Amino acid sequence: MNPVFWLGCRERWQTVALWAASLLLAGGFAVVLASDEHSMLWMIWNSFAGAVTLVLYVGIASQAVRFFVEAKRNGMIELLLATPLTGNQIVQGQWRAMLRMFGPGLALCLAAQLIGAFLVQEKTWSRFAGAGVTVPSAPPAATATSNSITAVTTTNSIIVTTTITPTGPVTAPVGGLQRPPRLVTLAMSVATTLIVVANLAALCWFGMWMGLNSRNANLATLQTIVFVQIIPWFVISFASALVIPLLLLRSLAGGASASPFRMMTWYPLLTSGLAAVLCLAKDIGFSLWARKRLYSEFRERAMSIVGPRRLVPPPPLPRAGIPPVIART
Repeated sequence: MNPVFWLGCRERWQTVALWAASLLLAGGFAVVLASDEHSMLWMIWNSFAGAVTLVLYVGIASQAVRFFVEAKRNGMIELLLATPLTGNQIVQGQWRAMLRMFGPGLALCLAAQLIGAFLVQEKTWSRFAGAGVTVPSAPPAATATSNSITAVTTTNSIIVTTTITPTGPVTAPVGGLQRPPRLVTLAMSVATTLIVVANLAALCWFGMWMGLNSRNANLATLQTIVFVQIIPWFVISFASALVIPLLLLRSLAGGASASPFRMMTWYPLLTSGLAAVLCLAKDIGFSLWARKRLYSEFRERAMSIVGPRRLVPPPPLPRAGIPPVIART
């Protein structure tokens, strides 16, 4: 039905590489899930999942860029423009080919990352909630001795006795740092997965646009990664790291009673939530902008870059000399 769809699905080695990475990621998740819950394999698997995501970003951007670049190089784009296919059908064929090649493998990879991210966050918050912090201040009630200070604190009819040496602070269990509800960590995991999907879609659409306007596939891939991922990452990280502390300081200056442990609990959650919202807005903006430009300016861009035709005047004819005079016999 669409020759561009068939042409885009010819390369199978990238699909095989994606399936290999997805199966390796899912297999590692199964091994880590069967291991001891106190093992550090979760952190190793999380780092490996992040590396796989970066490789996916580069691979999707490269594939989206290279199709139109090679089509312009070997003259295939001119043949496509000579067919009854419209520009929208050509772009849709490339988009459908990307979904056909990478969709199933990405579904497996993203499912493993979603479940793994949820379990990693659960274990991380459990460790933070059970960890100890240094308490520098002395308890309210204290009885001095010659070598130590014995403090007695009554909380909920439970008497806790802590011995504090005068040389420095002690480490006591955290009472105010509590793990967030599982619904919150699940929402954060889902948001992380949605960000990966949105990033891949934005890289695909913007990569097709850059491939249509470039002659070098490597340079177009680099520009796509820089414009869609690297520059927005710096802006979003700076904005999320600046806005949330200002809001917390404003609430403290307004007289709101907030425990430091509660602030430590909600600060990473609020920062991650704001970053997720900004990332989704960025990806939607890039996708819609590139899609609109591709649909409206495909033929003009393709013809202007493929081969701008110059009207070169033909060379002047040689000036004819005087014809010879033929004598009449």
